[in-house]
Amino acid sequence: MHVTPINNLIVEMGDGSPSVVFNVHVDTVGPGLLSAWSGDPCRAEIKGKRVYGLGAANCKGSMA
Repeated sequence: MHVTPINNLIVEMGDGSPSVVFNVHVDTVGPGLLSAWSGDPCRAEIKGKRVYGLGAANCKGSMA
């Protein structure tokens, strides 16, 4: 494993075949009005089968 100067994480395991590539981003927008949140937006909160928190759904499109 090595980390590039622009903070990308690259991991290689096994002999290289088959492969799965995750192409995602890790940035997010600000939380906005904190009183609109039911909890701390910077901490993941699990309710049933859902995860709530700032950026919790950011990668859903590229991961689908």
